[in-house]
Amino acid sequence: MSKLLKKLWQNEDGNFGVLGAIGTSAILATTALAVDSSSLYNSKASIQSALDAATLAAAYGNPGEYDAIATEVFDGAIGLKGLKDRNVTVIRNGDFLEGRASGTASAFFGGILMPANVNIGVFSKVGFSREVGGNTEEEIGVRACIISLKEDNQGLVLNSGSRINAPDCEVHVHAQQTPVSHNSGAKADISKLCIAGPNFGNNNARGNSRLDSSQVETSCDVAPDPYVGAYPEYNAVSCDYNNFNPDSLGNKKSRNNMQPGVYCGFSNFNNGGGVYTLDPGVYVIKNGGWNVNGGNTLIGEGVTVYYEDRSVVQFNNGASLDISAPTSGDYANFIMVEKPGLNNPNRFVLNGGNHMTMTGLIHLPNRDVTLNSGSRNTSTGIVAQQIIVNSGARLNIVPANYFPSVPGETYDQVPVEGEGQGNASSDNADVERVASSDGVPYLVR
Repeated sequence: MSKLLKKLWQNEDGNFGVLGAIGTSAILATTALAVDSSSLYNSKASIQSALDAATLAAAYGNPGEYDAIATEVFDGAIGLKGLKDRNVTVIRNGDFLEGRASGTASAFFGGILMPANVNIGVFSKVGFSREVGGNTEEEIGVRACIISLKEDNQGLVLNSGSRINAPDCEVHVHAQQTPVSHNSGAKADISKLCIAGPNFGNNNARGNSRLDSSQVETSCDVAPDPYVGAYPEYNAVSCDYNNFNPDSLGNKKSRNNMQPGVYCGFSNFNNGGGVYTLDPGVYVIKNGGWNVNGGNTLIGEGVTVYYEDRSVVQFNNGASLDISAPTSGDYANFIMVEKPGLNNPNRFVLNGGNHMTMTGLIHLPNRDVTLNSGSRNTSTGIVAQQIIVNSGARLNIVPANYFPSVPGETYDQVPVEGEGQGNASSDNADVERVASSDGVPYLVR
């Protein structure tokens, strides 16, 4: 027997096969663990990003709508397959909104070195900034801060499920024939709708709208474009950047700084969770445009986006924007403008799932502005040709000092610091208008 065992031990024909099988199994197991760990880490990051967007979106709704809004935005932004039993909730806790999301993600190689299903939970917290221009603690005049300049028909289109939250503002529509298309389920919390034409327009609301007929004035003395000649034409002689590639700035997941200047051609901000800080100045978009895809965030202070021609910046599902206008200089208070006298410009479109805060005036007098389903936009005001708010979109307006006040009228119900607080079950009307009463929502890090 000992001779036989010795012979087998010395026989090398099959040993390497056994050892190779053992080694290969170990490598495969280690690879599976690495793949699953990376996949689940990315899943949790995506869920966190989706919850952040969802909690911010809920901040613009009524307390009773928090969960529904958050779930809609979360599902639109998550982009993950296989997140089972997902649950999204948002509650008011004092001065903050708190969002929570949970679900079960499946590991690709689950059951080898880790469970087949892993529970994931994330938390998000949103506060409200009062640094939005204007004097929130003083009586201010009602302002004409949404102006549609289109003169023939349908200057303002509010499709079913859309919402305008601008209680301190008047909406002025220049159209004469069918000036407003106002469909069932659309809501407008505004001071007044001032229409140049003799008729309200196409009203399919059938009692399901929140726009009271007492708020509508036809044959109204609409405000003209108050900003004609308010800023100079930019002298975009040469290009500072041609077909700019955001990836050239480095790691997508790091915060990357962009410089003002003339951006010619097309720039694609692709998926990858990039955060791009726009340094103060004017960003001229020429002969192309920026395409900002989901997962990317643009932030900056003292920023003006200037359209030289038909070029445009388009924000797609899940993209975020938080920029403020300069407080001095040629483009003071303007966050987004176009070349004066521009002919045949492109439509400016905000697609679904966006969290967009633009503290300043959007002055695009020759182009249409469209907010598509799921988009959430907060700005200081809009002057455009046609304004379309589609189903599920939210337009929130927080006016500032530089808007023209409406003569002879005042709005003396602006809450002072400390008012409008409470929990989600409060009947306080100020709590239901968080975008204007509590300020502009921001993520608490």
